[in-house]
Amino acid sequence: GAAAKDYTHKVQGICLIRGIGIERDWSEGFELLVDVASQEESSDAKNLALHTLGMCYERGVFGFKKSIVKGRKWLDRVESVPSFVTDYWDDTVEDPGDTLLFGDVNGRSTASTVTSLTTDLTEGR
Repeated sequence: GAAAKDYTHKVQGICLIRGIGIERDWSEGFELLVDVASQEESSDAKNLALHTLGMCYERGVFGFKKSIVKGRKWLDRVESVPSFVTDYWDDTVEDPGDTLLFGDVNGRSTASTVTSLTTDLTEGR
């Protein structure tokens, strides 16, 4: 259904802007995230896409030019995200530059971290 498509596009968008498991394509990843974030109805995928776009702009990471104003534009529309998502950003995304760095979470690689987050999201954590 539509929710599954939105969730898939959100995950693909994150992977594309960061180059995780796929050749990095920032433009396509950005378009997918914006598509999900622009949906009329609220959903977990929409809120996570909004949060991802907002945090990337606010911190200036993963190819996004730092802009607190643009970041707030996206973040102000977030209804809610699980606490582990905000903890993840607070604990691991530290590089203010234009890099693909996402940090190491408890010794896990970035790929296993993304797998873990994806599993958490699908299991409703």
